[in-house]
Amino acid sequence: MSTQADKPETRLCSSVTGADNLLLSVWLRSPGDCVALEERILHRHPGLRISERSITLHTAKRMGRLLDRDGRARAHVPMTAAAEGEADGTTGAPLGTVNQG
Repeated sequence: MSTQADKPETRLCSSVTGADNLLLSVWLRSPGDCVALEERILHRHPGLRISERSITLHTAKRMGRLLDRDGRARAHVPMTAAAEGEADGTTGAPLGTVNQG
């Protein structure tokens, strides 16, 4: 699977414990691209079995930025929980506050 880890669409390729022992997270342009990706992977690795998949159609926030429907950053959510609160980030931070700009 190391060849998949080098692909630009791959965001995470990780070994995990259990019967299903590989986690792959990718960013694709459309849900239809998922089928093509799975076919390429299965062609390269015929012994592989895809046991589960999950598709997120819209990402609301990325790295503290709220995104519009086109994926453009439109607002910022301060990520100061650990700095102002306890080490686990459970207190002291305005996580629901949105700064425009």
